[in-house]
Amino acid sequence: MVKAPPLVAPEIIEIATRMGCADQTIAERWAPLVAAQTSGHPQLVHAQLIALRHKNWPDVSVDEFTETNRAVQEARDRKQILLADLGSDETEMLTRLSALFGPFRRDQALATAQQLERIVKATAAFERLHGPWIERIAPERYQLSPLLGPSLLSALTAERSKAVRVAAVEAVLSCKPVEATDAAGALLNVVLGQASAYGPPLMLQFLQVPKEHAAGLHAHLVWAPFMFTDGQPVFPGWPAVDF
Repeated sequence: MVKAPPLVAPEIIEIATRMGCADQTIAERWAPLVAAQTSGHPQLVHAQLIALRHKNWPDVSVDEFTETNRAVQEARDRKQILLADLGSDETEMLTRLSALFGPFRRDQALATAQQLERIVKATAAFERLHGPWIERIAPERYQLSPLLGPSLLSALTAERSKAVRVAAVEAVLSCKPVEATDAAGALLNVVLGQASAYGPPLMLQFLQVPKEHAAGLHAHLVWAPFMFTDGQPVFPGWPAVDF
């Protein structure tokens, strides 16, 4: 009933603390990931934190991050019922866009349609989705409705989900300029899609960021150290990228 602004990481940390997360470090680790999973949508953030509380606030890991959250899914079900009214091109476009972390550009959205099985009428599909399913949040940036989020990927097989994530990385790299926020989201897809070979070109994008923007880049990559929780390399065969 009320359009609330998206919650950001410091607010999520405060909410998690009030909900009983006694370990500040755990709250700080989860906050940017919850924000990425939910686009900061207050209803979904609340559902996600309830689920983490039921698990006694586990540490961050790839498995915990990718596990389907029943509470969040239930919050999205009403919106997803309407997916049955969409054509196959629109549904496939939404599925691929759900792999993009953070706001995306129109050219990146259309580039995802050129990966895997090509969506021939991608431009028309994008225009039909703009409004109820794809929201413009800046002059050149869009996002999926937060009530969709990454849930479309959870309906895919593990192999197809990895393929869609790799396609999202390739789409981002094919569209210039590749901004830091785009590269950071692509890097997370590299980790989740186990596509280590894409790590080096993305790291080159980070190395080209001017020094004065280092703090902003850190904010986009704050999730990265927490993917090393089991002591195993995130990018097998690329020790320099892990470093």
